Amino acid sequence: MRRSLTLLSSWSLLFLRLDIQFVYLIQLMKSDGQVFKSEIHFCETIAEKLGYKKGVVAELSSRIYSDPTITADRNMLMERAHKFIK
Repeated sequence: MRRSLTLLSSWSLLFLRLDIQFVYLIQLMKSDGQVFKSEIHFCETIAEKLGYKKGVVAELSSRIYSDPTITADRNMLMERAHKFIK
């Protein structure tokens, strides 16, 4: 039983890390001040591969700033993202 609990914790950390990387991906998309449809489509494809609905990109994008010195509350972003899990 303990081993499966450790495995579950490891998987949870892995997915959390992917979520954080996804937030950075959206920030990168916005970093040049221009967002192209191809960038949005790419982020939506990544979102779906992570188990989210495509709408998560629009939701997070509206709350993530292109300037990396302006930071949004990461916990709030994750809460909003998890509402889009398939």
